[in-house]
Amino acid sequence: MKPRDVKIVVEGEEEKIKKFIEKIKINEYPVDVKEINVSYEEPTNEFEYFEIRQGDWEDEIVEKADVIVALLSKWVDSQEKLVTVQEKMFEKWELANR
Repeated sequence: MKPRDVKIVVEGEEEKIKKFIEKIKINEYPVDVKEINVSYEEPTNEFEYFEIRQGDWEDEIVEKADVIVALLSKWVDSQEKLVTVQEKMFEKWELANR
């Protein structure tokens, strides 16, 4: 299995960086952050814009498919819950209209 490490380099105000670190501690499929290593250095101001550097396109497609499966799974779960609520409402309506 290939490692799925992510390296993030940020520069900014300390409090904003701390908030950012808290927000990336995600443990909801398909994201499972197991560990965050933080090191502080003097800012270099080398970054002019936000950039995502991705791996090989084949690996990226597989990762995107995982996200799609996760989203579809959530959608199916929500639809099943909705159907259950609708069935209960219909049963109450039937009892009220007998």
